[in-house]
Amino acid sequence: MWWRVICLTLLGLFGLTACGTSPLRGAAPGVLTGGIVYHGGPSSAAPSNTHYEPGTVEVRHQGRLVTTQQVSEGNLYHLSLAPGDYDLYVHLGDLTCHRLVRVQSASTTTADLSCSIK
Repeated sequence: MWWRVICLTLLGLFGLTACGTSPLRGAAPGVLTGGIVYHGGPSSAAPSNTHYEPGTVEVRHQGRLVTTQQVSEGNLYHLSLAPGDYDLYVHLGDLTCHRLVRVQSASTTTADLSCSIK
């Protein structure tokens, strides 16, 4: 009977890793980069160049805070993360912008956080 418990536990652990939902410990990290972009608001005309806004990017995995990075105006964030799926957030007063990203081992993922403002 105890061998069944062990087998089911191992299957559950390997199944989670195979789905890519859990950061892979020991794998080469990936780089996540991007900026905070506002759209909408009083001036609805689309700018010709992307302007990156200031803010704090929050990175979470399965609801747990992994890291944060303060970004100054005109700059991008750069994070080294274990491969896996992450939720990115930026809080603008009452507004929260969100994006789901997948970081892959030894590669760079670009993910701007696009925030719709009124």
